[in-house]
Amino acid sequence: MEVAVDGESQVNYHNDSLSYKFLVFQSQTSEYNVFKLVPKGSKPHLNLPETVFNIVDDTASEEEERLADKLLSFNKSLNEKIDTIAKQLSLSFDSLGSFNKWINKPGEPSIFPKQEALEGFNNYSDVCRDAPGYLSLKAIHSEGITKRLLEKSYELFDKQKLTLQPDDYTLKNGELFIRGSHNEHSLYLVKRVFDHKQTIRLQFKATDTSAEAAFTLSLSENNLAINPNSVFTKLGDVSLGTLSSFGGEVSNCTVVAMNEIRGMPIVKQTKVIPKANFNKIDGEKRQLCSYIYSDAESTTRMTLGSSCSLVENKSLIQDLR
Repeated sequence: MEVAVDGESQVNYHNDSLSYKFLVFQSQTSEYNVFKLVPKGSKPHLNLPETVFNIVDDTASEEEERLADKLLSFNKSLNEKIDTIAKQLSLSFDSLGSFNKWINKPGEPSIFPKQEALEGFNNYSDVCRDAPGYLSLKAIHSEGITKRLLEKSYELFDKQKLTLQPDDYTLKNGELFIRGSHNEHSLYLVKRVFDHKQTIRLQFKATDTSAEAAFTLSLSENNLAINPNSVFTKLGDVSLGTLSSFGGEVSNCTVVAMNEIRGMPIVKQTKVIPKANFNKIDGEKRQLCSYIYSDAESTTRMTLGSSCSLVENKSLIQDLR
């Protein structure tokens, strides 16, 4: 079995009886470094750990290098295809209406139907429906949007043309490897962790703020997948991952969205003086509450700081000071 590996971060190896050949592509010189792993001892076994192998310099035939080149070119073509799709799906929207028009199929109802406020909370639904923080959080937690993005990805994937491969070469994308065959040779390109993956960014903008819902588009074998990406999802200049780990101050509409997604939070008033003007209530008097969302089945929790004016029933606020 022969395997081809890409330059600085990929390795190709060849199983010649009980030895393994590696072709390592050096992008700076466009050449291959070749070496073999040869088992030590008189009775080597294929399952022996790597520490019992000697490393020796070796050479590759022109045919092996040509096949390795085909694998690298094919891998590059797949990456470019995924990159192009992600760029085409990464767009900006200024309202729920514009986003709904793009993401929905014709004739379908709104992706975010109106919801009543939680009991004891003021109803901000109409005010928040075009707010970037609201739209970003609702998008990242919507199975319907993830499914629709996947459909759009397949539509674009089918339209993209891959680099044509010669008839006498067979190239097949796998989960961890890309296999290439030509005559009696069979090479495996070891894929990097970031191969065939790209981020789709849906940005929501308003006059004075913005937010971003991020999704990871990936290709495994011939199957596309879309998964929400909390690390790259941003509410203003704060990532959703940061809010989950440390908490942070957000807009009222971000709290409204999380209330609709996660249900009743624990509400505690804090001594922290908020920075944002939207937290001013009762004239110049400003109050900040911590809205704490806990997952009953795990230790996951998210803390969002925002105005206490969201809470209509003040008895829901704990530790009032």
